[in-house]
Amino acid sequence: MNGFYLQGEMKGYIEKPWANDPTKFNRQVGIVTRVYDDQWGQKQENVQSVDIPYELADQVKQIANDLIGKTVVLPVVPSARKGGRDGAWLSVFMPKDGTIREVKKPAPVKAA
Repeated sequence: MNGFYLQGEMKGYIEKPWANDPTKFNRQVGIVTRVYDDQWGQKQENVQSVDIPYELADQVKQIANDLIGKTVVLPVVPSARKGGRDGAWLSVFMPKDGTIREVKKPAPVKAA
């Protein structure tokens, strides 16, 4: 399985019911990958939604809530699939053996 590491600010964990079956849920974390000023000078954020495996949902929910607002890194795998209204979609998911880790900033170096 090929993928990459995603780094950014943890926004949190959500569970969204499926539109066609409200007894099933999509579990995701949101990671801010870019903050920028729009043409009006307003701060905007690009947030990447990462699908979480059902088996990790409880564990990831706790970790995500503890790390809201902090910089994190996690492995993700892209997935392109046929279907939906537009014919296809692209998503990223965290593999079952993946972990979310906080990125610690190094301590400032004091000048001598």
